[in-house]
Amino acid sequence: MFGLPKEAIGAIVAAIIAGIIALLGLIISKEQKVSEFRQQWIDALREDVAAVIRYGHSMLRSSREWKENSPEGESHYREDFAGVTGAAARIRLRLNPKEKESIALLNAIVKHKRAIESVKGLDFDAVSAAANDVVDAAQGVLKQEWRRVRSGELVYRMARWVALLIIASPIIALLYHMFRK
Repeated sequence: MFGLPKEAIGAIVAAIIAGIIALLGLIISKEQKVSEFRQQWIDALREDVAAVIRYGHSMLRSSREWKENSPEGESHYREDFAGVTGAAARIRLRLNPKEKESIALLNAIVKHKRAIESVKGLDFDAVSAAANDVVDAAQGVLKQEWRRVRSGELVYRMARWVALLIIASPIIALLYHMFRK
């Protein structure tokens, strides 16, 4: 082949295979890092969803104190309002407003904030129901994201198949030569 000795061809093939394996190693390690970042994203989203609910319930308590003319009620309410607003903003910044699950979570958070800020302001059942809607919507986003982490990015999935082909090809060739004779 090409006037090269068999040893040279073998060395070239071995170098190509080593290069492909090195490339696959790089792709796999990069995808591992992406998965780690996605896991951090998921954990941070969980924390912020919990914060929205925690601050929302705390706002109910603070608004009761405020209406009862407790001096701490107004300042607690303002702190809780800042907390729920900050957590909701962090959630909004993390989500893709074009994905169905993300839209559902964003809408649930808006509904939750409206329940907290309603004129009644003390309707615990409405706030709890809205908080449950936030949790349900967040679970949809988290499930979607977990599927992405589990299956990997497109490049990773393709690299897996290439690696499988590289491993399977010599085995098939060996079996072919063993049974051909």
